[in-house]
Amino acid sequence: GKETGYRADLHSRDWTLECYVKAIATNLTGYLVDLPGGPPPPAPQRAFACRMWLSNSVPVVTFYTVGGYPYTVSGLAIPTNAWVHIAGVWNHGLNSLALYVDGIFIQEQRVYEECVTSRTYSHTNNPTIGRSPDTSFVNQVYLDEVRIWNLARTADEIESNRTVMIEQDAAGLVGYYRFDDGGE
Repeated sequence: GKETGYRADLHSRDWTLECYVKAIATNLTGYLVDLPGGPPPPAPQRAFACRMWLSNSVPVVTFYTVGGYPYTVSGLAIPTNAWVHIAGVWNHGLNSLALYVDGIFIQEQRVYEECVTSRTYSHTNNPTIGRSPDTSFVNQVYLDEVRIWNLARTADEIESNRTVMIEQDAAGLVGYYRFDDGGE
């Protein structure tokens, strides 16, 4: 996986994580986008604040609340050998954690506590993209157009922008990894 280095601007009260993923095999488990976080010591450090990942090829979005409770939404297994757009959105104003696949709303969970990303905590782990602890991602997963926003994108914004390249100075865009040859 690619480590991006600690950046305080990746911690936000609202956020959207997006990427295209192409699975070459089935039953893949690993982190598409993994943002570390948690309260500083002496409180126990969590490995992540929010994460968009695959669990046996099922897209999942998970985050921890300030109180230390994990919340998760998930979909159905993605197909092999096809590009699929996945987006996870946390909107604190709506108390909503939502998952979209190919621009279609899949699942939402109501959460009545702040996400830990609303606090800027230094963490010893760097944000990562495309990491698989069990190595099932190695040569089996392709990622493209990874986008990290410090705002909650709407369903219309996700659908209308998922197939186009975004301007790198777009409002709220704090991480953009295109992975195209010759890109920056």
